[in-house]
Amino acid sequence: MPVGKSANGGTDGGKYQFDSELFRKFVEPLLDDKGWNQQDLADAAGLTQGTVSKYLSGEREPKASAIMSIAVALEVTMDQLVKLEVVRKRHQRSETPVPSSNTRRATGRP
Repeated sequence: MPVGKSANGGTDGGKYQFDSELFRKFVEPLLDDKGWNQQDLADAAGLTQGTVSKYLSGEREPKASAIMSIAVALEVTMDQLVKLEVVRKRHQRSETPVPSSNTRRATGRP
């Protein structure tokens, strides 16, 4: 799932919380690319429109099975959806530098 800050306020390996705003910012452009609305996504993912709406508004956190269904419907891998790889690719296409998820490994830091 897209993650934000850890439960203890940092990014130090604490338990991550679902970031509904980041999830919404990731999913909505994919819907636009397909010409879909929330109902179309719901139909393709086997969910209700109300459930999709709650996920996108942050009123409800999706379970892993729902994330997988959404990823399949949007034709992205669950890994892409979780790690927001498509967002990185969009930024790269617009020539806006986005740090790689491998930055820590490249610097030798854990």
